[in-house]
Amino acid sequence: MSMTKPTLLLDKSKCLRNIERMSTKAKQANIGFRPHFKTHQSIEIGNWFRDFGVTGITVSSFDMAEYFAQAGWLDILVAFPFNPLEMKRLNELASISRISVLADNIETISTLQKPEKQVGFYIDIDTGYGRTGIRSEQFQQIEDLLSTSRQN
Repeated sequence: MSMTKPTLLLDKSKCLRNIERMSTKAKQANIGFRPHFKTHQSIEIGNWFRDFGVTGITVSSFDMAEYFAQAGWLDILVAFPFNPLEMKRLNELASISRISVLADNIETISTLQKPEKQVGFYIDIDTGYGRTGIRSEQFQQIEDLLSTSRQN
């Protein structure tokens, strides 16, 4: 096999076993299983997850959210800090799918309370990598975000 550009190669049977294993663990623990589709970015592979009862997914951009929403995914988390300048795009996506975004400041929470369509959010917690989110020990800031979300 000769490849000249980046190509996804995978063992479907191993992937299916991994999906089944994680899905089973989540069900046994009575927790949601929301896999991140950033790596495969594939409708076909996404459908393998559906076969194991997965209904909510995570993506890393509005482009990916649109791609999977058009394929019938109805519960999508965009796991990238929300930019309020993208409110129009967010409203468009929220008209075809239940969309949630990450928030780590009061301004974003306030902006998310005003969309044309209902939008969910998750508080972005920095678990130690220092990339995005609120540091986990910043309890007051987390409480302030929760309080702001309850007011609107």
